[in-house]
Amino acid sequence: MKYGLVLAGGGGKGSYQIGVWKALRELGIEIESVTGTSVGALNGALIAQGSFDEAVELWTTINVEKVLNVNQNIFNGLLNPSIADLPKLNRDILANDISKIIQNKGLDISPLIELLSEVIDEEKVRQSEIDFGLVTVSLTDKCPLETFIKDIPQGKLQDYMLASSFLPCFAPIDLDGKRFMDGGFYDNLPINLIIKKGIKNIIAVDLHAIGFKKHVNVKNLNITYIEPSGNTGKVLDFNSEVSKNNIQMGYLDTLRTFRKLNGNLYYFLDYPNDEIMLPSINKINEHDILKVFELLRLKLPPTKRNLLENAIPKIANKFGCTREDNYADLLIRIIEYLADIHHIPRLTKYNYKNLIELIKNGINISRPSSFINYSLQSLKDNLVFSSQKYKIANFILEHFYLFN
Repeated sequence: MKYGLVLAGGGGKGSYQIGVWKALRELGIEIESVTGTSVGALNGALIAQGSFDEAVELWTTINVEKVLNVNQNIFNGLLNPSIADLPKLNRDILANDISKIIQNKGLDISPLIELLSEVIDEEKVRQSEIDFGLVTVSLTDKCPLETFIKDIPQGKLQDYMLASSFLPCFAPIDLDGKRFMDGGFYDNLPINLIIKKGIKNIIAVDLHAIGFKKHVNVKNLNITYIEPSGNTGKVLDFNSEVSKNNIQMGYLDTLRTFRKLNGNLYYFLDYPNDEIMLPSINKINEHDILKVFELLRLKLPPTKRNLLENAIPKIANKFGCTREDNYADLLIRIIEYLADIHHIPRLTKYNYKNLIELIKNGINISRPSSFINYSLQSLKDNLVFSSQKYKIANFILEHFYLFN
């Protein structure tokens, strides 16, 4: 089965889409057409021309100076301001950059223009078996422009891609005497454009960036949405470390979307068997049942029946389980909750038993006994460790689910 691929705009968040592409290649999923807006158009063109290694190199070495003509350190200070960083900013460089922005009536994007000329091979895109389309908005004509490569004039692909990415904060430029604006102001996730090709099976990668999304009539369509499971940074935050993190997230999220990995927050290569877990529940002694009821503040007789009919559903609700979830699903949600609390790295593949061991090691680390003279994070951790939810999760993992 071949798919149409739709890539949303989102600036620096776009590195996530390269991770999606990595997973699709690994899964052997064929792409017959790709449409994109803004950075989605850039990644879409790279996909059409088959430049995977070049795309990874681009995003893992990216910095703001490859996109905008501003000082990296100054831009980082302005993008992520904090009181501690303000004295470190070079006032002369800051004043100079601000002066240039004012003179140019916006941010100078000459590095972006050069970048497009370096990484985009128009002839490869035109000759590709993967059809390519993009979205922009013509301010001059006061209308959106949704177009595929065959309708883009020869030698103008880079101009159209620049038009698709043009934000109001950029210094104004003319393209063939016309002014354009970022396609996200019309359709930041151009599914409708790819539907015009008669494609029914679609993978849409939404970066949750600011922008408009047109309504899609999903009748007779098979649309698989892939979206970030965590923070992908800011739109103008072009940072190689953030990009590496996003690529890994996009890769793992895609494998999970296509059921090659399990889990909700973390990524599991395996999954506990619900039938294996039932004997553990049946072996619970009266003391443990009483402890669970005390933790939940349940004023019911601590019987096994009340455990199954009242206590466990209440626990499941605390950890976000649905009616369709079973005991194994509850265990996974408890594991993920505790792993997150103990700051266990998320963006990797785990066996759930191995993650349980990592959690137990984290639990055994000594904790501050007082709130005094500790950092804000320590205070936050202490509040979590003393919470009812944490105590319940820790108790259940320790007493109910002991695997060899």
